[in-house]
Amino acid sequence: MVRLIQILFIAHRNGLSKYLVDNKASFCKVFYIWLFLLLPIKKELRTAGFGLKLRVTLEELGPFYIKLGQILSIRPDIFNDDVISELSGLQSNVKQFPWSKANEIILNAYNRPIRDIFVEFNETPIAAGSISQVYKARLLNGKAFVAIKVKRPNIEKDINTDIILLRKVAILLEALSKTARYYKIKQIINEIEYRLHLELDFYKEIVNTQELARMHRDNGDRNVVFPKIYAEISNQSILVMEWIDAIPIDDDNALTVNKINRKQLAETGLNTFFTQVFNFGVFHADMHPGNIMCNSKQQFILLDCGLVGRLSEIDKKIIAMIFLSFFDRNYSGFVRAVEDSGWATQKIDANKLEERIRYICEPSFNKQMDEISLAQILVNILKELRLFNVQIPPQLILLQKTIINVEGLGKLIDPTLNIWEKSTPFLSKWVANQIGIRGFIKHLKSEIPYWSYIIPNMLRSHHESVVSNKTKLIEIEHNLSNINKSIKTFLWLFCSLLITFIIFELLKITPPFEL
Repeated sequence: MVRLIQILFIAHRNGLSKYLVDNKASFCKVFYIWLFLLLPIKKELRTAGFGLKLRVTLEELGPFYIKLGQILSIRPDIFNDDVISELSGLQSNVKQFPWSKANEIILNAYNRPIRDIFVEFNETPIAAGSISQVYKARLLNGKAFVAIKVKRPNIEKDINTDIILLRKVAILLEALSKTARYYKIKQIINEIEYRLHLELDFYKEIVNTQELARMHRDNGDRNVVFPKIYAEISNQSILVMEWIDAIPIDDDNALTVNKINRKQLAETGLNTFFTQVFNFGVFHADMHPGNIMCNSKQQFILLDCGLVGRLSEIDKKIIAMIFLSFFDRNYSGFVRAVEDSGWATQKIDANKLEERIRYICEPSFNKQMDEISLAQILVNILKELRLFNVQIPPQLILLQKTIINVEGLGKLIDPTLNIWEKSTPFLSKWVANQIGIRGFIKHLKSEIPYWSYIIPNMLRSHHESVVSNKTKLIEIEHNLSNINKSIKTFLWLFCSLLITFIIFELLKITPPFEL
Protein backbone atom coordinates (compact mmCIF):
# COMPACT_ATOMS: atom_id res chain seq x y z
CA MET A 1 0.00 0.00 0.00
CA VAL A 2 2.84 2.38 0.86
CA ARG A 3 4.49 1.72 -2.52
CA LEU A 4 1.20 2.33 -4.33
CA ILE A 5 0.73 5.67 -2.56
CA GLN A 6 4.31 6.61 -3.44
CA ILE A 7 3.73 5.77 -7.12
CA LEU A 8 0.48 7.75 -7.24
CA PHE A 9 2.14 10.72 -5.51
CA ILE A 10 5.06 10.82 -7.97
CA ALA A 11 2.74 10.36 -10.96
CA HIS A 12 0.52 13.22 -9.80
CA ARG A 13 3.43 15.59 -9.07
CA ASN A 14 4.65 14.99 -12.63
CA GLY A 15 1.24 15.76 -14.10
CA LEU A 16 0.03 12.26 -15.02
CA SER A 17 -3.04 12.13 -12.79
CA LYS A 18 -5.15 14.24 -15.14
CA TYR A 19 -4.89 11.52 -17.79
CA LEU A 20 -6.62 9.17 -15.38
CA VAL A 21 -9.53 11.54 -14.92
CA ASP A 22 -11.23 11.11 -18.27
CA ASN A 23 -14.34 9.85 -16.59
CA LYS A 24 -17.38 12.14 -16.87
CA ALA A 25 -18.40 11.40 -13.28
CA SER A 26 -18.41 14.60 -11.27
CA PHE A 27 -16.81 13.00 -8.20
CA CYS A 28 -13.70 12.18 -10.30
CA LYS A 29 -13.36 15.82 -11.29
CA VAL A 30 -13.88 17.01 -7.72
CA PHE A 31 -11.25 14.54 -6.47
CA TYR A 32 -8.75 15.74 -9.08
CA ILE A 33 -9.28 19.43 -8.18
CA TRP A 34 -8.83 18.62 -4.47
CA LEU A 35 -5.66 16.65 -5.21
CA PHE A 36 -4.27 19.45 -7.38
CA LEU A 37 -4.79 22.03 -4.66
CA LEU A 38 -3.07 19.92 -2.00
CA LEU A 39 -0.24 18.64 -4.21
CA PRO A 40 0.51 21.04 -7.07
CA ILE A 41 2.10 19.72 -10.24
CA LYS A 42 5.75 20.60 -10.82
CA LYS A 43 5.93 23.98 -12.52
CA GLU A 44 8.31 22.82 -15.27
CA LEU A 45 5.98 19.96 -16.26
CA ARG A 46 2.61 21.75 -16.25
CA THR A 47 2.68 22.50 -19.97
CA ALA A 48 4.77 19.47 -20.99
CA GLY A 49 3.40 16.69 -23.18
CA PHE A 50 2.35 13.27 -21.96
CA GLY A 51 5.57 11.62 -23.18
CA LEU A 52 7.89 13.85 -21.14
CA LYS A 53 5.72 13.52 -18.02
CA LEU A 54 5.72 9.74 -18.35
CA ARG A 55 9.49 9.54 -18.87
CA VAL A 56 10.28 11.74 -15.86
CA THR A 57 7.90 9.70 -13.71
CA LEU A 58 9.47 6.40 -14.70
CA GLU A 59 12.97 7.76 -14.02
CA GLU A 60 11.95 8.86 -10.53
CA LEU A 61 10.32 5.52 -9.73
CA GLY A 62 13.57 3.62 -10.29
CA PRO A 63 15.22 0.79 -12.27
CA PHE A 64 12.15 -1.45 -12.67
CA TYR A 65 10.06 1.35 -14.12
CA ILE A 66 12.91 2.48 -16.34
CA LYS A 67 13.02 -1.04 -17.76
CA LEU A 68 9.22 -0.89 -18.10
CA GLY A 69 9.60 2.32 -20.11
CA GLN A 70 12.29 0.75 -22.29
CA ILE A 71 9.96 -2.13 -23.10
CA LEU A 72 7.06 0.21 -23.84
CA SER A 73 9.34 2.28 -26.09
CA ILE A 74 9.18 -0.52 -28.65
CA ARG A 75 5.40 -0.58 -28.71
CA PRO A 76 4.42 2.02 -31.33
CA ASP A 77 1.16 0.12 -31.64
CA ILE A 78 0.26 1.55 -28.20
CA PHE A 79 1.86 5.03 -28.09
CA ASN A 80 2.35 7.74 -30.70
CA ASP A 81 5.73 8.82 -32.05
CA ASP A 82 6.22 11.64 -29.50
CA VAL A 83 5.77 9.30 -26.53
CA ILE A 84 7.98 6.64 -28.14
CA SER A 85 10.69 9.23 -28.71
CA GLU A 86 10.64 10.28 -25.03
CA LEU A 87 10.65 6.69 -23.74
CA SER A 88 13.58 5.84 -26.01
CA GLY A 89 15.63 8.29 -23.94
CA LEU A 90 15.41 5.89 -21.00
CA GLN A 91 18.06 3.60 -22.53
CA SER A 92 20.93 5.08 -20.51
CA ASN A 93 19.46 7.27 -17.77
CA VAL A 94 19.90 4.87 -14.86
CA LYS A 95 21.29 5.85 -11.45
CA GLN A 96 24.35 3.89 -10.29
CA PHE A 97 24.31 1.93 -7.04
CA PRO A 98 27.34 2.30 -4.71
CA TRP A 99 30.47 0.14 -4.78
CA SER A 100 29.80 -1.08 -1.23
CA LYS A 101 26.65 -2.85 -2.49
CA ALA A 102 28.44 -4.31 -5.51
CA ASN A 103 31.31 -5.52 -3.31
CA GLU A 104 28.85 -7.23 -0.98
CA ILE A 105 27.13 -8.99 -3.89
CA ILE A 106 30.48 -10.20 -5.30
CA LEU A 107 31.66 -11.49 -1.90
CA ASN A 108 28.37 -13.36 -1.35
CA ALA A 109 28.49 -14.83 -4.86
CA TYR A 110 32.05 -16.19 -4.61
CA ASN A 111 32.26 -16.64 -0.84
CA ARG A 112 35.87 -15.43 -0.97
CA PRO A 113 37.73 -12.14 -1.40
CA ILE A 114 37.86 -10.45 -4.79
CA ARG A 115 41.67 -10.63 -4.81
CA ASP A 116 41.43 -14.44 -4.96
CA ILE A 117 39.79 -14.18 -8.38
CA PHE A 118 40.92 -10.90 -9.92
CA VAL A 119 44.37 -9.34 -9.73
CA GLU A 120 42.87 -5.92 -10.58
CA PHE A 121 39.36 -4.57 -10.10
CA ASN A 122 38.22 -1.05 -11.03
CA GLU A 123 35.62 -0.04 -8.44
CA THR A 124 34.16 2.65 -10.70
CA PRO A 125 31.45 1.20 -12.99
CA ILE A 126 31.89 1.78 -16.70
CA ALA A 127 28.16 1.39 -17.37
CA ALA A 128 24.92 1.21 -15.39
CA GLY A 129 21.71 -0.40 -16.55
CA SER A 130 18.32 -1.10 -15.02
CA ILE A 131 19.31 -4.71 -14.27
CA SER A 132 23.05 -4.56 -13.60
CA GLN A 133 26.26 -2.53 -13.52
CA VAL A 134 29.43 -3.29 -15.48
CA TYR A 135 32.97 -3.17 -14.09
CA LYS A 136 36.41 -3.77 -15.60
CA ALA A 137 38.87 -6.20 -14.03
CA ARG A 138 41.89 -8.39 -14.79
CA LEU A 139 42.04 -12.14 -14.16
CA LEU A 140 44.70 -13.74 -11.96
CA ASN A 141 46.78 -14.76 -14.98
CA GLY A 142 47.57 -11.06 -15.33
CA LYS A 143 46.83 -10.99 -19.04
CA ALA A 144 43.12 -11.13 -19.78
CA PHE A 145 40.90 -8.15 -19.00
CA VAL A 146 37.24 -8.94 -18.38
CA ALA A 147 33.94 -7.11 -18.14
CA ILE A 148 31.92 -8.03 -15.06
CA LYS A 149 28.15 -7.56 -14.87
CA VAL A 150 26.91 -7.29 -11.30
CA LYS A 151 23.19 -7.59 -10.75
CA ARG A 152 21.49 -4.77 -8.84
CA PRO A 153 20.87 -5.49 -5.14
CA ASN A 154 17.48 -7.06 -4.38
CA ILE A 155 16.44 -6.62 -8.02
CA GLU A 156 14.46 -9.88 -8.18
CA LYS A 157 12.51 -9.06 -5.01
CA ASP A 158 11.80 -5.49 -6.14
CA ILE A 159 10.61 -6.61 -9.58
CA ASN A 160 8.34 -9.32 -8.18
CA THR A 161 6.80 -6.81 -5.75
CA ASP A 162 6.17 -4.26 -8.49
CA ILE A 163 4.78 -6.89 -10.87
CA ILE A 164 2.22 -7.96 -8.25
CA LEU A 165 1.29 -4.32 -7.75
CA LEU A 166 0.94 -3.71 -11.50
CA ARG A 167 -1.29 -6.77 -11.87
CA LYS A 168 -3.69 -5.34 -9.28
CA VAL A 169 -3.68 -1.97 -11.03
CA ALA A 170 -4.27 -3.67 -14.41
CA ILE A 171 -7.30 -5.55 -13.08
CA LEU A 172 -8.76 -2.29 -11.81
CA LEU A 173 -8.04 -0.40 -15.05
CA GLU A 174 -9.54 -3.10 -17.27
CA ALA A 175 -12.62 -3.15 -15.06
CA LEU A 176 -13.09 0.63 -15.42
CA SER A 177 -11.70 1.44 -18.86
CA LYS A 178 -12.57 0.22 -22.35
CA THR A 179 -9.24 1.61 -23.55
CA ALA A 180 -7.37 -0.54 -21.02
CA ARG A 181 -9.31 -3.61 -22.15
CA TYR A 182 -8.59 -2.81 -25.78
CA TYR A 183 -4.85 -2.60 -25.17
CA LYS A 184 -4.97 -5.74 -22.96
CA ILE A 185 -3.04 -4.25 -20.06
CA LYS A 186 -2.79 -7.57 -18.22
CA GLN A 187 -1.31 -9.19 -21.33
CA ILE A 188 1.27 -6.41 -21.63
CA ILE A 189 2.27 -6.89 -17.98
CA ASN A 190 2.67 -10.64 -18.58
CA GLU A 191 4.95 -9.83 -21.52
CA ILE A 192 6.96 -7.42 -19.37
CA GLU A 193 7.31 -9.98 -16.58
CA TYR A 194 8.47 -12.64 -19.07
CA ARG A 195 11.09 -10.34 -20.60
CA LEU A 196 12.39 -9.12 -17.26
CA HIS A 197 12.89 -12.63 -15.91
CA LEU A 198 14.78 -13.53 -19.09
CA GLU A 199 17.14 -10.59 -18.59
CA LEU A 200 17.52 -11.39 -14.89
CA ASP A 201 18.79 -14.88 -15.65
CA PHE A 202 22.52 -14.61 -16.38
CA TYR A 203 22.64 -18.34 -17.19
CA LYS A 204 20.28 -17.72 -20.12
CA GLU A 205 22.53 -14.91 -21.34
CA ILE A 206 25.49 -17.28 -21.24
CA VAL A 207 23.60 -19.89 -23.28
CA ASN A 208 22.29 -17.28 -25.75
CA THR A 209 25.74 -15.76 -26.32
CA GLN A 210 27.40 -19.11 -26.88
CA GLU A 211 24.57 -20.30 -29.15
CA LEU A 212 24.64 -17.24 -31.41
CA ALA A 213 28.45 -17.28 -31.53
CA ARG A 214 28.42 -20.96 -32.58
CA MET A 215 25.75 -20.37 -35.25
CA HIS A 216 27.69 -17.50 -36.82
CA ARG A 217 30.93 -19.47 -36.65
CA ASP A 218 29.33 -22.51 -38.31
CA ASN A 219 27.85 -20.17 -40.94
CA GLY A 220 31.30 -18.80 -41.75
CA ASP A 221 30.48 -15.26 -40.54
CA ARG A 222 33.86 -13.80 -39.62
CA ASN A 223 32.52 -10.26 -39.50
CA VAL A 224 30.42 -10.89 -36.39
CA VAL A 225 32.10 -11.18 -32.97
CA PHE A 226 30.74 -12.15 -29.56
CA PRO A 227 32.66 -11.82 -26.28
CA LYS A 228 34.01 -15.01 -24.73
CA ILE A 229 32.05 -16.01 -21.62
CA TYR A 230 33.93 -17.20 -18.52
CA ALA A 231 31.16 -19.53 -17.38
CA GLU A 232 33.31 -21.16 -14.68
CA ILE A 233 33.44 -17.91 -12.65
CA SER A 234 29.94 -16.69 -13.54
CA ASN A 235 26.73 -17.34 -11.62
CA GLN A 236 23.22 -15.97 -11.08
CA SER A 237 24.51 -12.63 -9.74
CA ILE A 238 27.80 -12.23 -11.63
CA LEU A 239 28.52 -12.54 -15.35
CA VAL A 240 32.17 -12.46 -16.44
CA MET A 241 33.03 -12.02 -20.10
CA GLU A 242 35.92 -11.06 -22.33
CA TRP A 243 36.80 -7.38 -22.39
CA ILE A 244 36.84 -6.14 -25.99
CA ASP A 245 38.46 -2.83 -26.88
CA ALA A 246 36.12 -1.54 -29.54
CA ILE A 247 34.47 1.51 -31.03
CA PRO A 248 30.93 2.53 -30.02
CA ILE A 249 28.71 2.28 -33.07
CA ASP A 250 27.20 5.72 -32.42
CA ASP A 251 30.53 7.50 -31.89
CA ASP A 252 30.78 9.40 -35.17
CA ASN A 253 34.20 10.90 -34.42
CA ALA A 254 35.73 7.54 -33.42
CA LEU A 255 34.40 5.90 -36.60
CA THR A 256 36.05 8.65 -38.66
CA VAL A 257 39.38 8.55 -36.78
CA ASN A 258 39.61 4.76 -37.16
CA LYS A 259 38.72 5.00 -40.88
CA ILE A 260 35.74 2.66 -40.53
CA ASN A 261 34.02 1.87 -43.82
CA ARG A 262 30.51 2.94 -42.85
CA LYS A 263 28.79 1.45 -45.84
CA GLN A 264 30.42 -1.94 -45.27
CA LEU A 265 29.69 -1.83 -41.55
CA ALA A 266 26.02 -0.96 -42.09
CA GLU A 267 25.63 -3.80 -44.59
CA THR A 268 27.29 -6.21 -42.14
CA GLY A 269 24.76 -5.24 -39.49
CA LEU A 270 21.85 -5.69 -41.90
CA ASN A 271 23.13 -9.08 -43.11
CA THR A 272 23.65 -10.16 -39.49
CA PHE A 273 20.03 -9.37 -38.69
CA PHE A 274 18.56 -11.18 -41.69
CA THR A 275 20.87 -14.17 -41.20
CA GLN A 276 19.83 -14.53 -37.56
CA VAL A 277 16.11 -14.17 -38.30
CA PHE A 278 15.72 -16.29 -41.41
CA ASN A 279 18.66 -18.72 -41.32
CA PHE A 280 19.00 -19.32 -37.58
CA GLY A 281 15.52 -18.48 -36.34
CA VAL A 282 17.32 -17.01 -33.30
CA PHE A 283 18.05 -13.28 -33.21
CA HIS A 284 19.52 -10.70 -30.84
CA ALA A 285 16.43 -8.80 -29.67
CA ASP A 286 18.10 -5.85 -27.96
CA MET A 287 20.18 -4.26 -30.74
CA HIS A 288 20.38 -0.68 -29.52
CA PRO A 289 23.64 1.35 -29.83
CA GLY A 290 24.73 0.49 -26.27
CA ASN A 291 24.93 -3.21 -27.18
CA ILE A 292 26.74 -2.90 -30.51
CA MET A 293 30.34 -1.95 -31.23
CA CYS A 294 32.90 -2.46 -33.98
CA ASN A 295 36.67 -2.71 -34.33
CA SER A 296 39.35 -1.68 -36.80
CA LYS A 297 38.83 -4.95 -38.69
CA GLN A 298 35.31 -3.81 -39.64
CA GLN A 299 33.87 -6.52 -37.42
CA PHE A 300 30.43 -6.18 -35.84
CA ILE A 301 30.57 -6.82 -32.06
CA LEU A 302 27.34 -7.90 -30.38
CA LEU A 303 27.00 -7.58 -26.59
CA ASP A 304 24.29 -8.38 -24.01
CA CYS A 305 22.48 -11.39 -25.43
CA GLY A 306 20.16 -11.69 -22.45
CA LEU A 307 17.13 -11.14 -24.67
CA VAL A 308 16.78 -13.15 -27.87
CA GLY A 309 13.82 -13.85 -30.13
CA ARG A 310 13.06 -17.31 -31.46
CA LEU A 311 11.05 -18.05 -34.60
CA SER A 312 9.60 -21.35 -35.74
CA GLU A 313 9.86 -22.44 -39.38
CA ILE A 314 6.24 -21.41 -39.87
CA ASP A 315 6.93 -17.97 -38.32
CA LYS A 316 9.89 -17.42 -40.64
CA LYS A 317 7.95 -18.40 -43.77
CA ILE A 318 4.98 -16.20 -42.91
CA ILE A 319 7.16 -13.19 -42.06
CA ALA A 320 9.18 -13.62 -45.26
CA MET A 321 6.00 -13.88 -47.33
CA ILE A 322 4.60 -10.76 -45.64
CA PHE A 323 7.73 -8.78 -46.55
CA LEU A 324 7.86 -10.10 -50.11
CA SER A 325 4.15 -9.42 -50.60
CA PHE A 326 4.85 -5.82 -49.66
CA PHE A 327 7.91 -5.58 -51.94
CA ASP A 328 5.87 -6.99 -54.85
CA ARG A 329 2.75 -4.93 -53.94
CA ASN A 330 0.88 -8.22 -53.68
CA TYR A 331 -1.59 -7.29 -50.95
CA SER A 332 -3.85 -10.29 -51.47
CA GLY A 333 -0.78 -12.46 -50.87
CA PHE A 334 -0.18 -10.54 -47.65
CA VAL A 335 -3.73 -11.25 -46.46
CA ARG A 336 -3.36 -14.95 -47.29
CA ALA A 337 -0.13 -15.06 -45.28
CA VAL A 338 -1.90 -13.52 -42.28
CA GLU A 339 -4.81 -15.96 -42.61
CA ASP A 340 -2.37 -18.89 -42.78
CA SER A 341 -0.53 -17.65 -39.68
CA GLY A 342 -3.29 -18.61 -37.26
CA TRP A 343 -2.87 -15.27 -35.48
CA ALA A 344 -6.44 -14.11 -36.10
CA THR A 345 -8.94 -14.71 -33.27
CA GLN A 346 -11.87 -14.60 -35.69
CA LYS A 347 -12.55 -14.69 -39.43
CA ILE A 348 -10.88 -11.81 -41.25
CA ASP A 349 -12.69 -9.65 -43.79
CA ALA A 350 -10.03 -10.32 -46.44
CA ASN A 351 -11.18 -7.65 -48.91
CA LYS A 352 -11.32 -4.94 -46.27
CA LEU A 353 -7.91 -5.88 -44.81
CA GLU A 354 -6.36 -5.92 -48.28
CA GLU A 355 -7.79 -2.45 -48.89
CA ARG A 356 -6.37 -1.13 -45.60
CA ILE A 357 -2.92 -2.62 -46.20
CA ARG A 358 -2.88 -1.12 -49.71
CA TYR A 359 -3.78 2.25 -48.19
CA ILE A 360 -0.83 1.97 -45.77
CA CYS A 361 1.78 0.70 -48.21
CA GLU A 362 1.10 2.40 -51.54
CA PRO A 363 2.28 5.91 -50.50
CA SER A 364 5.74 4.43 -49.83
CA PHE A 365 6.20 3.65 -53.51
CA ASN A 366 6.05 7.36 -54.35
CA LYS A 367 9.21 7.93 -52.32
CA GLN A 368 12.86 7.35 -53.12
CA MET A 369 14.02 3.89 -52.06
CA ASP A 370 16.42 5.24 -49.45
CA GLU A 371 13.55 7.26 -47.91
CA ILE A 372 11.33 4.22 -47.28
CA SER A 373 11.19 3.05 -43.66
CA LEU A 374 10.43 -0.67 -43.44
CA ALA A 375 10.19 -0.31 -39.67
CA GLN A 376 7.49 2.37 -39.91
CA ILE A 377 5.56 0.38 -42.48
CA LEU A 378 5.68 -2.67 -40.22
CA VAL A 379 4.49 -0.59 -37.25
CA ASN A 380 1.55 0.75 -39.25
CA ILE A 381 0.67 -2.73 -40.49
CA LEU A 382 0.70 -4.18 -36.97
CA LYS A 383 -1.52 -1.34 -35.76
CA GLU A 384 -3.98 -2.17 -38.52
CA LEU A 385 -3.90 -5.91 -37.77
CA ARG A 386 -4.91 -5.21 -34.17
CA LEU A 387 -8.10 -3.55 -35.50
CA PHE A 388 -8.91 -6.82 -37.28
CA ASN A 389 -8.54 -8.79 -34.01
CA VAL A 390 -5.22 -10.30 -35.07
CA GLN A 391 -3.23 -11.28 -31.98
CA ILE A 392 0.37 -10.31 -32.58
CA PRO A 393 2.57 -13.07 -31.10
CA PRO A 394 5.35 -12.03 -28.67
CA GLN A 395 8.09 -13.13 -31.06
CA LEU A 396 6.76 -10.73 -33.70
CA ILE A 397 6.72 -7.86 -31.20
CA LEU A 398 10.39 -8.57 -30.50
CA LEU A 399 11.07 -8.78 -34.23
CA GLN A 400 9.33 -5.46 -34.77
CA LYS A 401 11.48 -3.87 -32.07
CA THR A 402 14.63 -5.35 -33.60
CA ILE A 403 13.75 -4.12 -37.10
CA ILE A 404 13.23 -0.61 -35.72
CA ASN A 405 16.62 -0.76 -34.00
CA VAL A 406 18.42 -2.25 -37.00
CA GLU A 407 17.00 0.31 -39.40
CA GLY A 408 17.90 3.13 -37.03
CA LEU A 409 21.43 1.77 -36.60
CA GLY A 410 21.85 1.33 -40.34
CA LYS A 411 20.83 4.93 -41.02
CA LEU A 412 23.02 6.13 -38.13
CA ILE A 413 26.11 4.41 -39.53
CA ASP A 414 25.38 5.06 -43.20
CA PRO A 415 22.59 7.55 -44.02
CA THR A 416 22.65 6.36 -47.66
CA LEU A 417 21.89 2.73 -46.74
CA ASN A 418 19.08 1.37 -48.92
CA ILE A 419 17.45 -1.26 -46.70
CA TRP A 420 14.85 -2.05 -49.36
CA GLU A 421 17.52 -2.84 -51.96
CA LYS A 422 19.58 -4.96 -49.56
CA SER A 423 16.75 -6.97 -48.05
CA THR A 424 14.76 -7.95 -51.17
CA PRO A 425 17.39 -10.29 -52.75
CA PHE A 426 18.05 -11.93 -49.38
CA LEU A 427 14.38 -12.66 -48.76
CA SER A 428 13.75 -13.79 -52.34
CA LYS A 429 16.63 -16.26 -52.17
CA TRP A 430 15.53 -17.52 -48.77
CA VAL A 431 11.94 -18.11 -49.90
CA ALA A 432 13.17 -19.91 -53.02
CA ASN A 433 15.34 -22.17 -50.84
CA GLN A 434 12.52 -22.89 -48.40
CA ILE A 435 9.43 -23.14 -50.56
CA GLY A 436 10.63 -23.97 -54.07
CA ILE A 437 12.41 -27.07 -55.39
CA ARG A 438 15.40 -26.55 -53.10
CA GLY A 439 13.03 -26.32 -50.16
CA PHE A 440 11.36 -29.58 -51.18
CA ILE A 441 14.71 -31.39 -51.45
CA LYS A 442 15.87 -29.92 -48.13
CA HIS A 443 12.68 -31.04 -46.41
CA LEU A 444 13.01 -34.48 -47.95
CA LYS A 445 16.55 -34.82 -46.60
CA SER A 446 15.40 -33.84 -43.11
CA GLU A 447 12.68 -36.52 -43.22
CA ILE A 448 14.99 -39.39 -44.29
CA PRO A 449 16.20 -40.21 -40.71
CA TYR A 450 12.58 -40.40 -39.53
CA TRP A 451 11.41 -42.74 -42.30
CA SER A 452 14.56 -44.86 -42.06
CA TYR A 453 13.43 -45.64 -38.51
CA ILE A 454 9.69 -45.94 -39.21
CA ILE A 455 9.73 -48.19 -42.29
CA PRO A 456 11.64 -51.12 -40.72
CA ASN A 457 9.32 -50.99 -37.72
CA MET A 458 6.29 -51.02 -40.00
CA LEU A 459 7.62 -54.05 -41.85
CA ARG A 460 8.44 -55.80 -38.57
CA SER A 461 4.90 -55.18 -37.34
CA HIS A 462 3.47 -56.66 -40.51
CA HIS A 463 5.68 -59.71 -40.18
CA GLU A 464 4.67 -60.31 -36.57
CA SER A 465 1.05 -59.94 -37.51
CA VAL A 466 1.43 -62.62 -40.21
CA VAL A 467 3.10 -65.06 -37.83
CA SER A 468 0.49 -64.63 -35.10
CA ASN A 469 -2.46 -64.98 -37.46
CA LYS A 470 -1.78 -68.16 -39.37
CA THR A 471 -5.44 -68.71 -40.10
CA LYS A 472 -5.53 -65.54 -42.15
CA LEU A 473 -2.18 -66.11 -43.78
CA ILE A 474 -3.47 -66.48 -47.30
CA GLU A 475 -5.63 -63.39 -47.10
CA ILE A 476 -2.85 -61.37 -45.54
CA GLU A 477 -0.32 -62.51 -48.09
CA HIS A 478 -2.71 -61.50 -50.83
CA ASN A 479 -3.16 -58.09 -49.24
CA LEU A 480 0.56 -57.72 -48.72
CA SER A 481 1.15 -58.59 -52.35
CA ASN A 482 -1.20 -55.82 -53.41
CA ILE A 483 0.38 -53.42 -50.93
CA ASN A 484 3.86 -54.29 -52.19
CA LYS A 485 2.78 -53.65 -55.76
CA SER A 486 1.34 -50.29 -54.74
CA ILE A 487 4.47 -49.39 -52.80
CA LYS A 488 6.70 -50.34 -55.72
CA THR A 489 4.58 -48.26 -58.10
CA PHE A 490 4.62 -45.27 -55.72
CA LEU A 491 8.37 -45.51 -55.13
CA TRP A 492 9.02 -45.72 -58.87
CA LEU A 493 6.92 -42.62 -59.55
CA PHE A 494 8.37 -40.75 -56.58
CA CYS A 495 11.98 -41.53 -57.55
CA SER A 496 11.32 -40.52 -61.14
CA LEU A 497 9.81 -37.26 -59.99
CA LEU A 498 12.66 -36.58 -57.57
CA ILE A 499 15.33 -37.29 -60.21
CA THR A 500 13.53 -34.94 -62.60
CA PHE A 501 13.48 -32.13 -60.06
CA ILE A 502 17.15 -32.68 -59.22
CA ILE A 503 18.07 -32.49 -62.90
CA PHE A 504 16.09 -29.26 -63.25
CA GLU A 505 17.85 -27.85 -60.19
CA LEU A 506 21.33 -28.82 -61.35
CA LEU A 507 20.70 -27.36 -64.80
CA LYS A 508 19.06 -24.25 -63.28
CA ILE A 509 15.94 -24.85 -65.39
CA THR A 510 12.55 -23.73 -64.11
CA PRO A 511 10.22 -26.77 -64.13
CA PRO A 512 6.86 -26.48 -65.92
CA PHE A 513 5.04 -26.99 -62.61
CA GLU A 514 5.50 -26.46 -58.86
CA LEU A 515 5.47 -29.23 -56.30
